[in-house]
Amino acid sequence: QIKNVKEIVSSGGMGVNPAANPGCGGKHLSPRDFHQALSDASPEDTIVIDVRNRWEYALGHFKTKNLTAIDPDTKTYSEFKRWVDKESDKLKEKKVLMYCTGGIRCETASAYLKKKGASQVSQLSGGIHQYLEEFGSDGFFKGKNFVFDQRVALGPKGCESVGHCALCNVSFDDFDPGTVCTVCRDPVLVCHVCRKNDAYKEWYCKDHMALRGYYFTFLGRFSEKELNEQKAKLAEMHTAIKKGKKHKNRRRTLARQIDKINARLKEIEQEGKAPSTKPCLPSSSPSSSSSPQSLPIPPCRTCGKQGCDGKCWGFWAGRARTWKRREAEKDSSSVREGKEGPKEGMLAKKQRPN
Repeated sequence: QIKNVKEIVSSGGMGVNPAANPGCGGKHLSPRDFHQALSDASPEDTIVIDVRNRWEYALGHFKTKNLTAIDPDTKTYSEFKRWVDKESDKLKEKKVLMYCTGGIRCETASAYLKKKGASQVSQLSGGIHQYLEEFGSDGFFKGKNFVFDQRVALGPKGCESVGHCALCNVSFDDFDPGTVCTVCRDPVLVCHVCRKNDAYKEWYCKDHMALRGYYFTFLGRFSEKELNEQKAKLAEMHTAIKKGKKHKNRRRTLARQIDKINARLKEIEQEGKAPSTKPCLPSSSPSSSSSPQSLPIPPCRTCGKQGCDGKCWGFWAGRARTWKRREAEKDSSSVREGKEGPKEGMLAKKQRPN
């Protein structure tokens, strides 16, 4: 299916159109020229901006002896505009080098920077992808490049790990489809040890880490007392959030969770009994003394099915479909060969003398 769209990636209302005005964006630098610009750059006159989202940055980014790329700390590209609006005065005084995965987001990002007054803006042509093809592990890009397809993340041979587990901070750079934020479903880096030891098997991104221990998708595991404790803490957080349009989504998230807890409490009241499984509610984070085996593994956060490993959505679902198709093809091929025997060419090859 082909659709006409105004933007390939939503820019959050930047109001620039590089396609209609090709000269409005930054200067395109080849991977070699970008590498040289990084080599010559100093913190006093140059700033390097990673235009991607925070969880892409967490897996890999540019870093030289003198400079580390700035992470604008965005959840989506549409938030990049707000970051530029806030930092535009600082950016006007610097040479700006920017990059993204393949160069698409930089087209509008560089044009918006120039619109806000930055005059020396350059972008990596072809993005990280082409840079790694030319320099591999010998370049300034450290870690892996997150790609939005079945490969998930790519890195040159021998690349160093720059990612860290969100819970214990150990070096780790493997996104898993089952470790997504239970609030917003953003990917979360969680090492294998923490996955095994966490009692609740629900994860939290940077934005929602403060909700760990009080916000759960699957409420059927908790007793009436525990649900009331969760509700009280969430209500306290809701009251503490400043009023205004800027914080309305946070207030709405907490209000909806409180409504879900109230609905579950009503179910318990109607049932006349609490659930048989009674895990201990942590005060601020899951207790290290809680046994992972004492709690049932929750269903998939995405599809809600028990036993699903999370490979039911996004590019992971595409990879799973590919694996299933290949296995089906192998099975059908084996069946055909069993019925018909080996093909003539294969038989001739086997009978050919050494």
